[in-house]
Amino acid sequence: MSFNPRTESENLGLMICFHNKYNLGDWHNIDHQKYTGWAHMGQQLKKQFDAAAILPIFLYDHGGLTMATAPFYCQWDSGQVGFILVSKHDAAKHFGVTYCTKKIRNAARAILTAEVEEYNNYLNGDDNDTDDE
Repeated sequence: MSFNPRTESENLGLMICFHNKYNLGDWHNIDHQKYTGWAHMGQQLKKQFDAAAILPIFLYDHGGLTMATAPFYCQWDSGQVGFILVSKHDAAKHFGVTYCTKKIRNAARAILTAEVEEYNNYLNGDDNDTDDE
């Protein structure tokens, strides 16, 4: 199996996931039971981490796992499993600026989306190093 991009490479985002069967994303100590739902959790995480960008993460579990930042159309085998986010401090540091403009936030969202895509490739056993060929 290819390397786990959440543990074996540096990432801009923090991937916070909750699933009763799978250990997904990054390690965290957030208790999902203290939130009334995904919207409430997203609002609170945005405040807690002073997020420059936060995206929902969805999982499709049917004969394999597929992860994305947009919902899947199958209501029976898919649903939200968490969020990926980056703080304003970390985004500014990454881009070498002092504060996060709309352009920086959009660039951070693009990186977070790419990180979820890379993790999806890992979950599917795809070789993450094929871009070098």
